[in-house]
Amino acid sequence: MAEIKNGKIKFSYESILNDLFEFHSSFKSCKDAYFSQNCRKMFQEIQELLVISIISRVIFIGNDFNHFGSIVAMHCLNTASKPKFRFNSEFYEASEFYDYVLPRKRDDDTLFILLSKSGQSKIVTKIVDQLHLLKIDKKLMWFVTNSPESINAKHFGFVFPTYVKSEIVHGTKTFQNTVFILYLISQLLLGRDPLNEENSELFENMAQDLSNYKLKHLEISKKVIEFLGKKFKFLYYISRGVSQSTAKNSALLSISLFNIFSESISLGQILPRSIEVSSDNVRCLFLINNENGEFMENLPSDINAISNNLGRTILITNNNNLASSVENNSLVLPIKYHCDLFALSPIFESIIIQSILIEYVKSKELII
Repeated sequence: MAEIKNGKIKFSYESILNDLFEFHSSFKSCKDAYFSQNCRKMFQEIQELLVISIISRVIFIGNDFNHFGSIVAMHCLNTASKPKFRFNSEFYEASEFYDYVLPRKRDDDTLFILLSKSGQSKIVTKIVDQLHLLKIDKKLMWFVTNSPESINAKHFGFVFPTYVKSEIVHGTKTFQNTVFILYLISQLLLGRDPLNEENSELFENMAQDLSNYKLKHLEISKKVIEFLGKKFKFLYYISRGVSQSTAKNSALLSISLFNIFSESISLGQILPRSIEVSSDNVRCLFLINNENGEFMENLPSDINAISNNLGRTILITNNNNLASSVENNSLVLPIKYHCDLFALSPIFESIIIQSILIEYVKSKELII
């Protein structure tokens, strides 16, 4: 239930938790919508456009947490083997794009992909107005939004709704659906069919796995809170690859919604600094998905070094071997999940972290 206190709406623990755990049905609704006939027709039109276009650059422009989802698409584009199409790709926060990158003359070889939950924030409207003024081809303007009927949407050639019906905590469900849609878009840009039968089965299994997490979230969250304790003052989100999108979004949520001072930092940045920032007040969440690469061999020693220097560390991973390798370290608590498409790992990572954060806040009696 929600109550009004000092003129502001204050939501209860139960209402936030119920809203949060609609993520699996929200994801499934989004998935089902994109496998509909209408979306298949839109994707076919996009595939035909890419064959005949002169696009050489793709720019992702995001507002708030949407900005972080672009990391997934960029990672897919930059690490794909044998793509049908190749583009120079960039991503910017909306105000940064408006101030420094927004074209001042006609640009016919750039694809602009804007992300906005409301679809009508002032900065997004200014960007759309400038692109419209330059007579940019509508088909080179794509829009990922939860408001496909917004006034800005009419200026875009292709609109990708996120299909989130309601959201109490900003971005907790829209983030996951945005990541999913950006993955679909990245596959289109690589010249692949993201709506193939194999993906359909994988996405359906994901929806089921997300639903199953509801049954064990409380047990996992309580174990994490007991392990971390309640007296820490600083939380590092350490990540690599697509997991950086989760880390950045989680740091934003921690600071703005849960009053935990946090920082998102990459593995390469934290290792040289680990001794310098060591403190009893520091805790870490290490996010690593099941990527392939030589660096995976060094991860156990890296994680041990971080935990020894920084403090207690939660390892969130879908790599069973990695989780097993640190089980004997009393300063590391591994949390495992299953995701066959590592590019979509942020969906699972973010849900695990959100459920931990809400239980942590409740344990501190900041909500009831």
